[in-house]
Amino acid sequence: MFNANSNFTINLSTLQPAPAQISLLDKGLTFIPAPHRIQPCKITECRDRNVRNLKLRDFFRNRNSDYDPKAFKNLFKPKSTWLPPEKGLTQEAKRASAKILSFTRRIITDHKETTPKGEFLTVPHLKNNLTSEEIAALRDLRNNKNIVIKPADKGGAIVIMDTASYRQEGLRQLTNPKYYKEIPQPIGAQTCIEINAVLRCLYNKGTIDSKQYAFLKAKPPEKPRPFYLLPKVHKPKGKWPGPVQPEGRPIVSDSGSETYNICQLIDYFL
Repeated sequence: MFNANSNFTINLSTLQPAPAQISLLDKGLTFIPAPHRIQPCKITECRDRNVRNLKLRDFFRNRNSDYDPKAFKNLFKPKSTWLPPEKGLTQEAKRASAKILSFTRRIITDHKETTPKGEFLTVPHLKNNLTSEEIAALRDLRNNKNIVIKPADKGGAIVIMDTASYRQEGLRQLTNPKYYKEIPQPIGAQTCIEINAVLRCLYNKGTIDSKQYAFLKAKPPEKPRPFYLLPKVHKPKGKWPGPVQPEGRPIVSDSGSETYNICQLIDYFL
């Protein structure tokens, strides 16, 4: 295991960090390498969002509104896609929108290339924010299946762990019947039924409207929630479950699950 941010090292046969790898990891897990290719859909999404915002601001420029985006009646609904009619816009807004559309269309046409992985836009004259050694280090770390890289549970350090030891720690916790119970099959469908029954009751009482009911309604997830561990490197080594593996804080992501939307509603009131 190698702790990049505090120079804390333990001998590990699967990884002997090179200087370029240390330099790369010290940038942090939120660092974004400069892209040299961008999907056209990313450009068009940003373009359409900015053009819509421009038109909305222009359309409502002289109108007094008591709209409060934080009011409960305006929350927990699908994002609006409404566009102001052209006849309600000023000539300046129309010209600005047209220029943005024509400019992005020209950029996409001039820099689009087709690859086996799909269509991309090349980004010319963009300076790398990684050295050639760091780019190679990123490729080596990404392709190394013998390691797991996670942020530490406390302190903000980056921790590299042996994959086998990391999995063993996960199984050690999951097989503890004091905290976990194995189930023969997923229970997402039954959970959806129970959540939707409560939502239906709230809708019938008038607590939520039809759009909120449709937005909050639970749907069976397409895949199980991911389970992962954040290493507790701040704990004394004598308390570690393994010689090179600290205890992990178990995390189960709720993003995209059957309870994700209803949890947002609960969190609002909490």
